[in-house]
Amino acid sequence: MARFRQLPALDPSVIDTLGTNPLPASLDVTVKDIRDLAAIDQEVRNSPLVDKSPSTNYEPNVIDKIILLARVAGIAGLVLIIGLTGLSVFIIMLTIRTAIYLRRKEIEVMKLVGATDWFVRWPFIVEGLIVGVAGAAVAVLIVGFGYRPAVINLQSVLIFVPLAFDPVYLRIVLAAMLGFGLLLGSVGSYLGVRRFLKQ
Repeated sequence: MARFRQLPALDPSVIDTLGTNPLPASLDVTVKDIRDLAAIDQEVRNSPLVDKSPSTNYEPNVIDKIILLARVAGIAGLVLIIGLTGLSVFIIMLTIRTAIYLRRKEIEVMKLVGATDWFVRWPFIVEGLIVGVAGAAVAVLIVGFGYRPAVINLQSVLIFVPLAFDPVYLRIVLAAMLGFGLLLGSVGSYLGVRRFLKQ
């Protein structure tokens, strides 16, 4: 009844004229895994403590569509992440190889005077790390400033999906993005330098 009073379309004075609560008793159940809804619904229906006259209502067709949509979104997200990761490594490799090409004479002189491969490789690996961190920093700024407004807007659209702004989760994601940028930068630069040194 308290939630019924809070509905914006209802006039509180009209509700007060009702006197007693005209709404039947109900119990809202929140599940951790949406795939458990069917089993929970069956368990509730079979419970001797529950009145069988009002049926449970969880819209199984809608839930099945949500599960399917979540799976498709998960697969699409995974493919996108793999594609972007490969593209990032490729771009970093091209950047490092361009830098190596511009300094090829200097590298040849270093090799002639006895410089080891690692001595030649480290400056370019550091450069790749800087490129990776710079790219990750841009992504961190976008996610850091856009995450909260995106969650707020989605909450008003996806009412049936429990979305919440979690600062702890956001910090973990941002830290992971920076770490991933470092990893991509180091891998891309290492591969680019290694191919050049083998030539």
